[in-house]
Amino acid sequence: MAARRVSQRCMILLVPAITFLGLGVLLLLARPDLPPLPGFNHHKPPHHAPPPPPPPHGDGHDAPAPKVWEPPKVDPLIHGMHASDYAKTEHPYELQPFPPSPLGSLPPAGATDKDAPVPWLAAVICTPWDVERRMLIRTSWMRLYKDLPFDARFVVSNPGPEWVESIRLENSTFGDMIVLDNLREDDFTANTVKTLGFYRWLVDKSPRRYEFVSKMDTDLWLNARGFWDRYLEPRLSAPDDDEGAPLRATVEKTIIGQLYYSPPHKIVFPHGSMYTVTWDMVSLLADLQDEHHVVAGEDMAMAVLMLKGHQQATVINMRGSEKFDFDERDTRHDGSAWAVDTTRPTAAEHALYGPDVIAVHQLKSNEAWLKVAACFDENGIKPMPSWKAPPPAPEPKEPTPPEELPADANDDARKKHDDAQKEYDAAKKEFEEAKKQVMRYSRSRFDAIPGDYWEHIGGTWLCNGIWKTPEGVDRNPELPE
Repeated sequence: MAARRVSQRCMILLVPAITFLGLGVLLLLARPDLPPLPGFNHHKPPHHAPPPPPPPHGDGHDAPAPKVWEPPKVDPLIHGMHASDYAKTEHPYELQPFPPSPLGSLPPAGATDKDAPVPWLAAVICTPWDVERRMLIRTSWMRLYKDLPFDARFVVSNPGPEWVESIRLENSTFGDMIVLDNLREDDFTANTVKTLGFYRWLVDKSPRRYEFVSKMDTDLWLNARGFWDRYLEPRLSAPDDDEGAPLRATVEKTIIGQLYYSPPHKIVFPHGSMYTVTWDMVSLLADLQDEHHVVAGEDMAMAVLMLKGHQQATVINMRGSEKFDFDERDTRHDGSAWAVDTTRPTAAEHALYGPDVIAVHQLKSNEAWLKVAACFDENGIKPMPSWKAPPPAPEPKEPTPPEELPADANDDARKKHDDAQKEYDAAKKEFEEAKKQVMRYSRSRFDAIPGDYWEHIGGTWLCNGIWKTPEGVDRNPELPE
């Protein structure tokens, strides 16, 4: 009797248990997304590793600290003279104020559209005695692209008593010269502080404020049409509600040029043959120079000032096919400035190739200047003519030096040996010259910048702690956009 009561109790407890387990199985089959039940699955429950410890700072994605760059100590050697020695030299003439200039005031009332404000100043740094080259520039690219909205100017230092009247007459005729009468004119000044002095003149004395200011050398040909279309106009705009309003830059603290690495000084700066800065950079660099008084190569001085002032600027880096040094050896030798088909248009030095050419440097002779000028018209660079390469010239063969003369050689043998040595020396010189004709500088200016000078910070590339690319733009200008 007692055993029957125990059995009944077990049945009473067993029925709810079986019912509960059955409901659990049905629920699991109906909801496979529920967590597994141990013992009712054919696979083991996954092993969950313990959560990682919290990061020591923030979210664990803190960017590495930027490198710390120190400005180099410079005592530049310019035409055989160090800056420290130049400061001790005596001025050959007293700096007298230059006579009033047509550029010292705004246009008179009732001026024509020609005198309306323009957004771009194209300034050529030159010496007072560069009269012939100034005329060549005036009558070539400055005239060819005169329809563009830019002011063309020549910048000279104080010409001194011997040249002041000549410069005054030239300026009264053309009205396109800026005279920095607080600086004496010599090679040292021209290659160091002259550009910064020009910036100070613009801030203090220019009757106009420009959106972009280009500085260039006298031996640089400028395809102003190509530069305007490709680099300036896309970075200018006018208010939507005022068609007659002047164009304003849409960028700030920006430099358009070509970065250059100086191995002796281990610093990167825009190559001095030509660069263009926004007006705020003109003002910033003039103020930094007033504070730090840097005397260095005029292009390197910009980088030194930026490092001393802990400043950064956006750089728009021009390609090697757009801005380069002209290399006569790379031409077709048909009287033109066009390059052979085997040229490397990304290199720092080559002849003209393709439709991208904007700035051609190292045109020292008038012949080279006119040869390059013939490749352009009012629309920019002309289409490159086709060319059939001549058969390749044989590789220059290095001459064999004469055999050594025996110690006991007679006079006749010595004379023959001397004659053979002279022939060898002449042939060796000819061989070296022939080798130069086929050697080219194949690296781009970008390639010369050490890789560890670049940092990728916040979506932009930063070079030397100063020059940053626009967001999303690769550091290598040679890559296709």
